[in-house]
Amino acid sequence: LSLSLPPPLLCFRIRENPLFFAAAENDAGAICKLLASGTVDATQRGALGETVLHVAALYGNLDAVVVLLDAMPELVNEPVLNEFYRGETALHMAVVNQDARLVRELVMRGGDVQTPRATGDLFTRGPHAQTGPPTAALVYCGETRGDSGGGSGGRDSGDRDSGGCSGDRDSG
Repeated sequence: LSLSLPPPLLCFRIRENPLFFAAAENDAGAICKLLASGTVDATQRGALGETVLHVAALYGNLDAVVVLLDAMPELVNEPVLNEFYRGETALHMAVVNQDARLVRELVMRGGDVQTPRATGDLFTRGPHAQTGPPTAALVYCGETRGDSGGGSGGRDSGDRDSGGCSGDRDSG
């Protein structure tokens, strides 16, 4: 059982949106072309209230995350809006997936390590642990009432080359 796999509905929606699909495939070149073309709405949310940055982070796609944050740094702390995943940020996803490179990149780009709270049904102890899917109790990675949250984990998996769309970075 892999808890990091996206739900089938999310997979279906990703295929419908070229920008989300490029983020899921870690296709930085396609992301650059789509953003430059002006034919996609980069602020569009998916079926579960996720942004394109959430999709890239969910799949652990560092190159896509870099390109997206170069173009839209305001996405770094955007939460998922769906009741089940409410409050989850790309940084939450990277921590849960123990992706140290992605965690580092998101934090370096302003990912908030103190304020965001993942308070969706999946992340809080409650009735879903007994009435939800059999894995509901295993998925809990949020906080209890009164908990201040915090903490991160992961193994350092090395450095990466800087990506980005040509011409997007300042040369200074």
